Amino acid sequence: MLGRWIERGSILAMSNVPMVSVVIPAFNAQEFIGRTLNSAQCQTVSNIEILVVDDGSTDRTAEIIKAAAEQDRRIRVLQKQNAGVAAARNDGLKLARAPVVAFLDADDLWHPSKLKRQIQEFHRHPGAEAVYTLYRLIDVHDRVLACGPYWNISGHCLSQHIVMSPVGNGSSLLVSRGAALRIGGFESSYATLGAGGCEDFDFELKLAATSRIAVVSEYLVGYRTYEGNMSSNPIRMAKAMALTLKRHLAINQDLSKYSVRWSLSRAAVYRFFCYLRANRFGEAAAEAARLIRDDPAFAIQEIPWRLILRLVRYGGKLSARPRYYDLSPSAGGKRWHRPQIRRRLSILKNEDKLRAGQGGRTPNDAGDPSIPQTVGRLELAAYQNNITGRTERTRREVCNLLWS
Repeated sequence: MLGRWIERGSILAMSNVPMVSVVIPAFNAQEFIGRTLNSAQCQTVSNIEILVVDDGSTDRTAEIIKAAAEQDRRIRVLQKQNAGVAAARNDGLKLARAPVVAFLDADDLWHPSKLKRQIQEFHRHPGAEAVYTLYRLIDVHDRVLACGPYWNISGHCLSQHIVMSPVGNGSSLLVSRGAALRIGGFESSYATLGAGGCEDFDFELKLAATSRIAVVSEYLVGYRTYEGNMSSNPIRMAKAMALTLKRHLAINQDLSKYSVRWSLSRAAVYRFFCYLRANRFGEAAAEAARLIRDDPAFAIQEIPWRLILRLVRYGGKLSARPRYYDLSPSAGGKRWHRPQIRRRLSILKNEDKLRAGQGGRTPNDAGDPSIPQTVGRLELAAYQNNITGRTERTRREVCNLLWS
């Protein structure tokens, strides 16, 4: 369907129907909304509409976006009472006129070629219903702090998404409007539970469970991190991650214990660093102890590695760092993952193939070439028992066991 949409791009242009709808939820974003809007306006794909949803801002956000709308007819403004980022995205999704929608947070940036590269990827994978890109972390002055992880995860890949979370932010996806509506859009109940912040991860997992997702392995998003944005509240983000993951582990009953275990392990690392940022060392120690108990090999490698990355990211003179637009999207290149991550990705990919019926194989013994020989016997046994459905415990019991 999307392949035919791409071929009809010129027809859409002649009929005044945009090829892409860009949805920007904004709340008290006066410091960054001008730069964000400009990054959308400067896309090399010009046949777009830009829907800015002002979610009850009390600063100059409304004034800035209205001024921009007077200068660019592609910009449409919706003002509403504050209801959270998920509700704002859903309102924009409902108003979108294009067959595909791209979401852009009000403090992030896009490279000018982002939409073009994603549309090209849709053309290469006509069965895909979404395309994501890689991202760079930037500060308030658009200086690059670090490159996000390098992923090449595509296809029917729920296991890989729930463990690795390759999308990573709310400004990366270009998605079929029909697919977004089919899965119910963004879940707004997290905000009412005081756990807002992982709505984009929840949306990613709902999409991965039902659709093929493609990837452009270039750094086309500038994901801004600073004190004051939603992700800067570590306690809320820790709660949001826990709630989102538990909800999707309960929904997706066909996930193996391997996927359950690894997703909980990575979430534990995430919460560990959230608690460290909040100076809540007791909770951080509890997460570390749980991780060492449930996945010691991962704990020993992952926590020191991430501590080193944080020292590198925030060390040195910030003034010497390049700005986001000074770097080519391909700068940084393909980066290899650590051997442990590569092994786990290989197993998760095979599980996704089995689920999608694409001929992935279930390993029968330690000599099976689809499983690296360095995988431990206990891990191999767990994989065999669960991917083939021969389990002593139900998946729910395993989840409760690891979560206790």
